[in-house]
Amino acid sequence: SSFFTRIFGGHPTRTLQYRLDTNDLADTDWIVHSDEETVMTEQSVREIVNFVADGRHDFGQGLITYADQQVVNAWTTLMDTRRIAMDLGVYRFQMKYFNCASFGWKGSFMMCRVKAEMDISFDNGLDGSVLGCLDYIEQRTRWFQGVWLVIHVTKIPYLIKLPMVMSFYSYMTKPLHVLLAILVSVNNYMFIFGAYKGFDVTKLGVKRYVMYMFVTLLAIPMSFCADIIIVINVLTTNKYKFYIVDKHL
Repeated sequence: SSFFTRIFGGHPTRTLQYRLDTNDLADTDWIVHSDEETVMTEQSVREIVNFVADGRHDFGQGLITYADQQVVNAWTTLMDTRRIAMDLGVYRFQMKYFNCASFGWKGSFMMCRVKAEMDISFDNGLDGSVLGCLDYIEQRTRWFQGVWLVIHVTKIPYLIKLPMVMSFYSYMTKPLHVLLAILVSVNNYMFIFGAYKGFDVTKLGVKRYVMYMFVTLLAIPMSFCADIIIVINVLTTNKYKFYIVDKHL
């Protein structure tokens, strides 16, 4: 209770930093960090041994999976499946090809060489599926509050944290995604409704009428692409030029 970090970090920071300051490990030893939800399988141990034997890097992470053990809550497990793609497509990719954590760093467990962890320390600015929906919300809130603090630390060069800043603020626009989804749904409905009211089944016949209704679905992405071109033209072309549409057949 009498130990405090230089920046007066919270309880997890104090605990980790205290243990780091009082450790009796050699610089070449390794530390494996896990949390209460980590399941250390035989495969995980083999990969840890292989990583240590390779010895090329100071830090490594374990892939998070959610459905290969007992599923306690199906809903939160399904809600977490997207994160597997994120772990593979972002975190594992950046570690494998860039050897850096530009987009952040997390894993079912983390491996750190003692000297590297001592150099960085936990005295800085700021897991499997949880069991309940409220826990899910609280856990993610805690994560992103931590990311918020990290990206606003002035001591970290802006260019280094730029990918994380972009990723964080793109996530913070999630409330707008709901509104966008509603607008897109209404827009798609307008296409279907317009085709339904615009074509006369008595003139076209049932087969052609049904065909036009289905082809309307293909027109939706075409219209979307045309809208993108229109927006680009509005921003880049002469706004005082009046284009006359040739309507003669």
